[in-house]
Amino acid sequence: MVAKALTPYARRFLFMTRALESARIDHPALPPIRVSDDRVLEYPYEELRPVRPYPSELLRALAEVASLQQALIPRNLVLWDLGGLELNYMWGRDGRLRWVDFGGNALLFVSPPQGVPPSPRENLVAAKNRFIQLSLLIHLAVFGLGRRALLAWGSAIQDDSSSFDRAEKEALAALRGTPFEAVGTAALANDLRTVEGWRALRRSLESALDSLEDDPPALEPADVSSVRRDGPVYQVRGYQNFDVGPDSIRALEAGHEWAPSYRKWKAVDAVLSRLGVSEYLDIGSNMGMHVFSAAIRQKARAHGVDYNPEYVRRCSEINERLGLGCRFELRRYSELEGRYQCVSLLGVIHHLYHRTEEYGDLEPIVLKLASLCSAYAIVEFPTGDDRKARQWTGMPGRPQSRPYDLERFLGAAKTLFPKIEKIGEAASDRPLFLLTRGGDAA
Repeated sequence: MVAKALTPYARRFLFMTRALESARIDHPALPPIRVSDDRVLEYPYEELRPVRPYPSELLRALAEVASLQQALIPRNLVLWDLGGLELNYMWGRDGRLRWVDFGGNALLFVSPPQGVPPSPRENLVAAKNRFIQLSLLIHLAVFGLGRRALLAWGSAIQDDSSSFDRAEKEALAALRGTPFEAVGTAALANDLRTVEGWRALRRSLESALDSLEDDPPALEPADVSSVRRDGPVYQVRGYQNFDVGPDSIRALEAGHEWAPSYRKWKAVDAVLSRLGVSEYLDIGSNMGMHVFSAAIRQKARAHGVDYNPEYVRRCSEINERLGLGCRFELRRYSELEGRYQCVSLLGVIHHLYHRTEEYGDLEPIVLKLASLCSAYAIVEFPTGDDRKARQWTGMPGRPQSRPYDLERFLGAAKTLFPKIEKIGEAASDRPLFLLTRGGDAA
């Protein structure tokens, strides 16, 4: 048996916890609970494991939440708080979902009974459909996509209904072009105070899950502003900014503050030229700037991989039209095989840590990199001072067995690459390193 002391804040919602206790919900996600002395919550002990909120697992868990909601609503209760900094649900040993937050402040009354105390916060007793909808959208964005800034909106909507419009705008912008967009749209189209609304939403969750199995997702739309053709030259603008033709490439002084195209291209091109690279793989190749450059300027066999199908499609089209002889593939880092003379990870390693992959540790990332290159690796390492690195390496619910930091990266690299040379900076908090293996690469 677990005995959990209720916090003073939770005791302000004791009437909701009592309502859950007396409802005696018969659902595998919800064990029987008992409130003792108005201060202690008791429920059976069970060994649980965390839900890892990568797209497929998160959608599967939320489909089971939808099932739980369908059991709660006929008893005049509905859940709104699925978790802020931590998920309020876990997996049981039988592989089924378990709800783990039994405090009354996670619940709402579908129709408040007479005699209910006034709410300590505007939207935390009587269920408002839009409040439940927005809470779900924010939950998807925070846990599914790592958009922690939206937690502030999750707090704001509890106290102020006038913040609903802005919260919806921000949440929808975060979900756009991701595996969760259709689910967010379905949530807004249904009344989530009703069994029918959650039944429809569960169908949407299961449909999204089926789509993931057929076509593994990117977590954001491709960062491409435009791709235009001017005679034999393609003009690419977005995250990468360059003009490329059949026998020339020109990187531009443009791009995000953390990814200026010319500055990064100049450093990488200088190294490839100095080393005389004849075989090159760029991991996270985006719109192919470094791949095309290696093929044109170094005459290298150049290969690019990315997990975003839009980048791979666009790069393959440019490559075919210009006859550059490059190769682009839709692959994840953990799936890569083979060996290349030189491999680059540019603006990627902080995503691999636990956003797009499930490492949670730099050492296996470096080990995988070493297995792919026979001579050289070029790595851009966004440090802990980089805004994007902080965002993508601190995602709630994701694995983090060892911290993400520069010292740990360099320590792991030194065990596999005898020579490490700093070759420049992509931006002030993004040093570039050339890692050299032993033997014929020395």
